Amino acid sequence: MKKILFIFLFLIPVIFPLFTKEILGSADNLAHLFRLVNLDRSISEGNLFPRWAGLAGHGLGAPVFNFIYLLPYYLTELIHLLGFGFLLSSEIFMAITIIFSSFFMYLFLKEYLGEWASLVGSIVYAYIPYHLLSIYLYGDWGEILSFVVLPMLFWAVTKLSREPKRLWIFLTIVSYAAFILTHNLFVLISSVVLITFIPFMGYKNKKSLLFICYSLISAILVTAWFWLPALFESRYINYVKLAAEEAGKRNFFFQSVAPIVRNSLDLLLLKQPGYYSCNHRIMIFSLFWFFFSLFLTRASSAFLWNNIPGMNMVAYPYRFLFINTFMGAILSGIFIDYLLKSPRSLKLKTFAFCLLIFAFIWQGFIYTRPKIDYFNFPTSYFQTEQTGILAPWTFKSMAYTEFLPPTADTDLLTKLDQTGEVLPKVEIIEGRGNIKVEKNITEQLAFNITSEEGTKVRVNTFYFPGWIGKIDQSPVLPGLEEDGRMSLNIPKGIHKVEVFFGGTPIRSTAKILSIVSLIFLSLIYFKRYI
Repeated sequence: MKKILFIFLFLIPVIFPLFTKEILGSADNLAHLFRLVNLDRSISEGNLFPRWAGLAGHGLGAPVFNFIYLLPYYLTELIHLLGFGFLLSSEIFMAITIIFSSFFMYLFLKEYLGEWASLVGSIVYAYIPYHLLSIYLYGDWGEILSFVVLPMLFWAVTKLSREPKRLWIFLTIVSYAAFILTHNLFVLISSVVLITFIPFMGYKNKKSLLFICYSLISAILVTAWFWLPALFESRYINYVKLAAEEAGKRNFFFQSVAPIVRNSLDLLLLKQPGYYSCNHRIMIFSLFWFFFSLFLTRASSAFLWNNIPGMNMVAYPYRFLFINTFMGAILSGIFIDYLLKSPRSLKLKTFAFCLLIFAFIWQGFIYTRPKIDYFNFPTSYFQTEQTGILAPWTFKSMAYTEFLPPTADTDLLTKLDQTGEVLPKVEIIEGRGNIKVEKNITEQLAFNITSEEGTKVRVNTFYFPGWIGKIDQSPVLPGLEEDGRMSLNIPKGIHKVEVFFGGTPIRSTAKILSIVSLIFLSLIYFKRYI
């Protein structure tokens, strides 16, 4: 318990700056907060597993939650439901990730290193610049939470390799499932690293390997409801095309060490940084991935990015600094472990130990105030209408367009951003009649229409597979307008019309697979209690 308190005290300098009355205008933070508002609205309507962001793009919507990781939003929503505002909930969420990332790194390193070496490695993990830049500069909630689940997963797998008990099987399943729901790309990258880690961790026997494989496959099956539709329905959105375009630009390689040196000198002058700024087996493993992940961020690795299938989906090479950060923390722990076990004098070892801790706190804390925007918006800011391209009154991206189908007209979103026009949820575009909206929630619209002639109505929601219409309980497939919105042809008379976001064959299959897998795993796991 004292060691945990020791870690927490050392983390206060990088947690405290999170709590401010200003809104952190990092690259993605505003977009994530607006997505949280969408999730909160959908959950309040009784939809516990939403796939549609109904408030996005002036109410035209987008299937964001059909593709984007969900766990960061669920955790932040849980904090919000405890009575905290959206902004404060996000700050608490980020603070919790810093604490638990360090805690699980400590537990993982303890399996291989001494007490103090593990403590140092866990603190280094929290203070490494890329970790703090992910919070204060990029604001990628999925990436932030990935710093927690990665050491949690490695710790669980290590424990399972040595003690094939139910507890460690359960923890491995939970941690890998959590990773799948935390960041789509990072879990793929980290899975490759995890596979290469298994030969180095010193597993007990072949039975342990079988349990590890069983646990990882189980996690994949249980989370099929999320990743299966995200994988197979990605062809219906812009993401693949936009990722390829971003990968084509690829000027995100680190061209030289000059900016890094310059940034380090700035730190000595207390200047804020810019944007770019033991066990032999585990040491060999960590050294390899430390240098290889760093290599993948350099232009010299372009031949790998251009020739390995699927690499373009990562888009930005700097994302491999996530792995580099993890390995750097392990190596710092190994260094301290060797230092403390060396025959050097106690004074020298104490001095080196304190110097390393001070160095990481010094170079890390300054990254809590990088050169980014802080907005003094009121707390009601996120209750304003959600724009399409840029967050209201800022130049920050709303990050919705990559999840829109190719048929959706982004020029329409730009126009609405500029004019501020408020669209009715449904309107008559051909013929005459009266419309009375009865229900208007995230994934369902119901209205009555009365007309003396056939009419054509437009639903101001972008079409995506899963939207279904009903006219007097008779199913109809919505028409597709040129700009991607939905339309319905309705005969004359009085009719009750409904449009709702339902399932697709792949979503239904994925849901059944997850439910059956969960039941089957529960029967196996708790069989002695049945």
